[in-house]
Amino acid sequence: MNRQVNKGFQFFFLFFFFLPACHSAAERTRFPAQVNKGSVTVMHCIGSPMEEYVVYVPVACDTGLFFVFVFFDSHGKGREPVTLYRSLAEKYGVILAGSNRIKNGLPMMDVMSSFRDVLQDLKCRFPVDTHRIFLAGFSGGARMASLAAVYQQGIAGVIACGAGMDPSLLSSAPAFAFTGIAGLQDMNYSELMALKDKMKSCRIPNQFLVFEGKHEWPPVNTMEDGLLFVLLKNHRRLSLREKDQLIQMANVRLRQAIDSVAGKDLLQWLRKEQNYVNYLKELKDVTPHISRVDSLLRLAEVQKAIREEQLLLQREEAYKKKLQEAFINQPEEWWDNETRRLKENIRALPPAESLMYQRILAYASLLSYSYVNHAFSSRNPHAALQGLRIYHRVDPGNPDCAYFYACYYAWQKNYPEMMNALREAIDKGFNDRDKIVHEPFFVPYSQDKEFNQLLQQLAK
Repeated sequence: MNRQVNKGFQFFFLFFFFLPACHSAAERTRFPAQVNKGSVTVMHCIGSPMEEYVVYVPVACDTGLFFVFVFFDSHGKGREPVTLYRSLAEKYGVILAGSNRIKNGLPMMDVMSSFRDVLQDLKCRFPVDTHRIFLAGFSGGARMASLAAVYQQGIAGVIACGAGMDPSLLSSAPAFAFTGIAGLQDMNYSELMALKDKMKSCRIPNQFLVFEGKHEWPPVNTMEDGLLFVLLKNHRRLSLREKDQLIQMANVRLRQAIDSVAGKDLLQWLRKEQNYVNYLKELKDVTPHISRVDSLLRLAEVQKAIREEQLLLQREEAYKKKLQEAFINQPEEWWDNETRRLKENIRALPPAESLMYQRILAYASLLSYSYVNHAFSSRNPHAALQGLRIYHRVDPGNPDCAYFYACYYAWQKNYPEMMNALREAIDKGFNDRDKIVHEPFFVPYSQDKEFNQLLQQLAK
């Protein structure tokens, strides 16, 4: 009996203790005191204080409900995209948030738990329109954002950068708006182009964008195009004034893009006309642009360019499979010749083929990373060393390769080589201090003076 009374008391105590934490609708028209508009602010979730995220509230946010973009960075650095895209928050009047916990390697169950904590905290503290919540992710974060949109009801759109969503989910996924973005040098470029073909027949409104760059968060201008698309596809949630403003902004941007290539590059002209139709077909008359798309598609030169583009993508996928098999079948020395051949092709071949070989070389680096990471997870030191030797041949300047070498030497209790490899990783740009601190291989050295001096160097 006493136990039941105690449980009842605990329930009511917790209920009334936490009840004021989630603000009423009236209170949420004001922003939390610790949030300075126009500044990136670190937040800790009310119900889960260990759950940390950053938020950016634009200066122009005053009254009403606002839509929010939640960012998933592959390294758990929520500040990076929020800081990068804060000018878009100001321009479009949106709130940006970035998780500092969600990152590559986190089990999907934990990803969803963290995301729901952040989402609930945003809803409690800020004047968020719960029907206008969007997700954006980079690399592994893009995959997680896409999955989260499938599992979490009510997500209005996803911007997936540098990776796509699982095609097997397309038939069952809710009809959220989807934008895929990849750099022309991104090793996942062909993956996103394959997803583009698969999404042509699905019910998810989708748009694919490319930019001059590698595997990275896209530049602000490209992200703005992605943001515009997912907002326009949610036009029924917008006020008439908001809708008209977005249509005008999209019309100007899309026309400028068309004018920049019209009559100069027929394939790009076709792509820009198709974009115009895809963005605005439900919102205004796009008949002239549909006519130009049809006319361009009938041109023999355009048809040839499309075939060549598709053939390059097929060659790229075949080359990737060859590299996957080489990890099993080829000796380490084979990679010296293969890397040399790839670099020669990058230098000597025309732009489209050169870009393809840049992506393949980047894929070889990713393949090496994945192989080594799996070897560490499987506690296989022989496979780890073999993978590291290939990794160094393929991408000698990569700081992750040097970091893995440091882990390997720590595993083998070779302190001098461990420290040399750690210094090399830092010199090459490795700056994830938390990863070093929480790395199990480095725990025995947590009190070592020289080791901690390196950590202090990163802290600066």
